[in-house]
Amino acid sequence: MYYSRFLFLSPLLALAACQSNPHLSLAQPGQIVRREVSTKAVLPGSGPLSFGEAALLALQNNPGLASFNPALRASDGLILQASLKPNPTLDGQVENILGSGNYRGFDAAESTVAVSQLIERGGKPEARRYVQMADRALVLSDYEIARREIFTEVGQAFAQALAAQEKIDLYRELVELNESFLPEIDKRIEAGKVTAVERSRAKTAVTTARLARLQAEREFKIARLRLAATWGSTNASFERVVGKIGELPSIADQSSLEQRLRSHPAYQKETKNIEKSAAEHRLALVKGKQDVTIRGGVKHFWESKDEVALVVGFSIPLPFNDSNQGEIAATAAQIEAGERQRDAALAGLKAKLNTALQTLAATRNEADTITGELLPGAQEAFEGVQDGYSKGRLGYLDLIEARRSLTEARVQLLEAKAAYQEAAAEIAGLTAPLPH
Repeated sequence: MYYSRFLFLSPLLALAACQSNPHLSLAQPGQIVRREVSTKAVLPGSGPLSFGEAALLALQNNPGLASFNPALRASDGLILQASLKPNPTLDGQVENILGSGNYRGFDAAESTVAVSQLIERGGKPEARRYVQMADRALVLSDYEIARREIFTEVGQAFAQALAAQEKIDLYRELVELNESFLPEIDKRIEAGKVTAVERSRAKTAVTTARLARLQAEREFKIARLRLAATWGSTNASFERVVGKIGELPSIADQSSLEQRLRSHPAYQKETKNIEKSAAEHRLALVKGKQDVTIRGGVKHFWESKDEVALVVGFSIPLPFNDSNQGEIAATAAQIEAGERQRDAALAGLKAKLNTALQTLAATRNEADTITGELLPGAQEAFEGVQDGYSKGRLGYLDLIEARRSLTEARVQLLEAKAAYQEAAAEIAGLTAPLPH
């Protein structure tokens, strides 16, 4: 899809490029990221809100995105912990005390003070660190997925707000036109040219138009609240949004769009899940290598007063029964499961894309039909009735009805265009690049 032709999505793509979180970079081994995102976009006032401002607010203030900083710091802490070697152990022991005969009291005691150190074999600290780094990469994938969801939500809410705003203007014009006939109707009733029924019919037309305007105002309020929610606000302080629904952009072929799905963070997350399973499998393999504990110290013979001797020893488990074969088999199976899950994720993304493309095609056809057939017919009918009214051949009720039909045709076109733009926002969220 040629996203540069979107009136709304192009600024969002640009903002997504420059507003990515600079603190969400992969930590070096043993490094903890301590900085937080401190700069937030200023909340809007009562003036009009542009699409770029809405996107900036959502990308910088969204509460869901803010939660990723502590999550990443937690991951950094686990990476650091996994990199640490085991602590040495201080051992103390006293023998031959409080016994019987020659071993009564402490005269024949022997005391030993030694230091033991576990030596991990096979690169276990490095293998543990790779597992935790893979976990951190998954957090980053979740962050990218959340950004794309916000990307889509802002585009769809803004399109809804624009459509509702334009509908309000259309119905306001219709209300003003219908109200403008009421004084003339009153004069004709007083002159006996028409009955009071005509006024009732005219007032019904005014009321119907007002109700339609109120419904559009309600839709606009809901869209504004939905838009404000993307930056964590429960109050939409802005009064209007800036822009027009505009022309419908052209679309690329489906196969080209499907190729871009492999860059979607949901697909990439499953790839990172496979990498994590591979790291866990590597850790399971090195766990099968038995560690060695070495021990060294000094033994003091109390009976001889000044005699001491060195003590040296080691221990190593004998892997007769447990060589970690169960965990090795489980992690190998997890790699295969991850590959299947990645295929399933791609299939799910393709299904979403296909649904959005089907919606695009249907709404495009609807908009083209309205533009090519319904709207010209309604416009021609209104102009004909308006000419007949000016010449006295047709009444004001005919003119009101013709204008109502024209307004409804324009509203249908707005709704079709808004639906198209919402589907386009969905496709952009699935396939458009969001550079850092």
